[in-house]
Amino acid sequence: MSIVINFTLANSIISNDSLLNFITSQETNAQIYKLTPPSEKQISAATDWKAIVGTVADGLTILTSLWTFYSEFIKPKKTEESNSGIYITIQVDNSINDIWIGNDINSKEELIAKYKDSVKALKIEPAKNYEIEDSTIWKKIK
Repeated sequence: MSIVINFTLANSIISNDSLLNFITSQETNAQIYKLTPPSEKQISAATDWKAIVGTVADGLTILTSLWTFYSEFIKPKKTEESNSGIYITIQVDNSINDIWIGNDINSKEELIAKYKDSVKALKIEPAKNYEIEDSTIWKKIK
């Protein structure tokens, strides 16, 4: 079993590509996928990217990188009324936990605690995620 971390920018003026470039430049063993539907198809998706990780530590690396991006590029421009941030879902087996950095989560410590709660007591073993890895709409970036 793998951990799948889905993520997207939410209500932000920051470009999607800047987040993707930031995440793919980080040192991690994660496989990163970008939603790339064929031009003739319209697909509604809650997330733009997926990171597949085989260990809890690799997942933590992705999440702390997302926090760093938020704190450096989104938070300084965020107003009190704004709900911009990074929306994340952590999926292990049939369990999905939602995290919204900048709204539900406002500190790196809260993020780490929520992640640990999401993956506690799980026996995580690397496995192929056929739904993503064999998909025609998810393109492997890293």
